[in-house]
Amino acid sequence: MGQAERLTRLISDLLDLSKIEAGEFQCHLRSIELEEVVRPVLETLRRISDEKSVTLVDEVGDDTPTILADFDRLSQVVTNLIDNALKFTPEGGTITVGAHLSERRREGGAKDFAGMEADTPEAGSYLVVTVQDTGMGIRPEDQKRIFEKFGQVGNVLTDKPQGTGLGLTICGTIIVQHGGALWVDSEPGEGSRFSFSVPVAAETIRPEDGPLRADVRKAAEEAQRILADAVERSASGQKIMVVDDEPTIVSAIGRFLDPMGYEPVPCYNGADAVEMARRVRPDAILLDIMMPDRNGFDVLKDLKSSVDTAHIPVIVVSGLDEAHTAFELGAAEYIRKPFDMVSLLDNVRALA
Repeated sequence: MGQAERLTRLISDLLDLSKIEAGEFQCHLRSIELEEVVRPVLETLRRISDEKSVTLVDEVGDDTPTILADFDRLSQVVTNLIDNALKFTPEGGTITVGAHLSERRREGGAKDFAGMEADTPEAGSYLVVTVQDTGMGIRPEDQKRIFEKFGQVGNVLTDKPQGTGLGLTICGTIIVQHGGALWVDSEPGEGSRFSFSVPVAAETIRPEDGPLRADVRKAAEEAQRILADAVERSASGQKIMVVDDEPTIVSAIGRFLDPMGYEPVPCYNGADAVEMARRVRPDAILLDIMMPDRNGFDVLKDLKSSVDTAHIPVIVVSGLDEAHTAFELGAAEYIRKPFDMVSLLDNVRALA
């Protein structure tokens, strides 16, 4: 995936996540045909599948019942699930998209359920859509975690996480708002099958064009603003130094800073932080407190007492309830772990 594409995906995911957390995420339901959603998505992704020598199979019949759904949001779900399957399916593999009618919102037992489900009473029939791949599968202990915010598992072929870790959370929220469920069935070495259900339409419902157009226009304007800011930051070479002894945290923060136009500068211990800050001259510093070799508060004292680094805004990121101490020592902001990546990015944008 190219840099522009990664940035577009990240902006879209962050905007959706912000709406979800603010309670403003909405779906506009109307009567649609599933094939109208699936076919364009498959055609769009076929270039990627051809490059990887992965076969895409469409088993969604023309006779599937009309469903009650938000066309754009359902396209987003189908795209995400097929795109994920492409990431984890090796050369020569197959991805099959199918659908069947069900009287239940989800299938399988409650004990091993890994996914997200609406808490409303079941009503009527559901169309269950499946995306089956022939990849390496997902370990049982990882299956529930992938539906959490920023929950990722490594690519079994490279052992490296891919994407933002937000896609399945957003997809699950979309399907829950439809009154359905999203879940995974997988065995290591045998591939994965992601399934989601949406209600069958009892009657034809026409789209409400006004509110939908306003929502799309607002999102497009916000995305354009974020994109312009990212391009400007990238051109100016803004650097953000990330000081934490946990490589996974440094890596996760870096994956979000990079496509937003910042250059992440990793530092894995407090002992090197001050000297690195003098050398790199970052535009802002994200500083952990609990580090084994040197306490983050000591690092903060030294940063603020040096003429070379005193001007650099420092955002303390810690699991401790020590905001008062951090501000007394000169911190510009204090964020508690576990932190919200959207809020962290907002703070970085405000200071750097």
